Amino acid sequence: MAMQNQAAAELENIAGVRPGLFPRIKIPPAPSAPITLNNSVVGALNTGVVREMEVNLTHLQNSGNHKATDALKALTETILRDPSADNTQKSDLVEHIAFLSEQAVLPAKDRKPAVIKTTLSTLAQVPQLDFGQIGLSMACGRL
Repeated sequence: MAMQNQAAAELENIAGVRPGLFPRIKIPPAPSAPITLNNSVVGALNTGVVREMEVNLTHLQNSGNHKATDALKALTETILRDPSADNTQKSDLVEHIAFLSEQAVLPAKDRKPAVIKTTLSTLAQVPQLDFGQIGLSMACGRL
């Protein structure tokens, strides 16, 4: 879109017409990062995984699945704030949540239910995570 706007501006310049004569495309603002990262944790996480999760959470939010978005975000932030987990554990757990976010945006026929159950089972073993409080099991019921 930005390139089309630039092309329109260049055409106006070359043709010698007033700027703004050709219509411009409105460029929406970039979505804000839905996951709050603490500076001490950023280096421990694969930023590609975090970015992928942000895209998935934005997609879930835009499709109206606010409960799943809020639950996955809260779960991720709980893990990242946990002082008892080391960076490797945090990274591993965030990868599990990233997998759940990937599955949540897929059509039901394309999901991997056995792997989802195993992932949820792994996360349920983390004592710092309160699935009742976060509401993940209910919010991800569509998984």
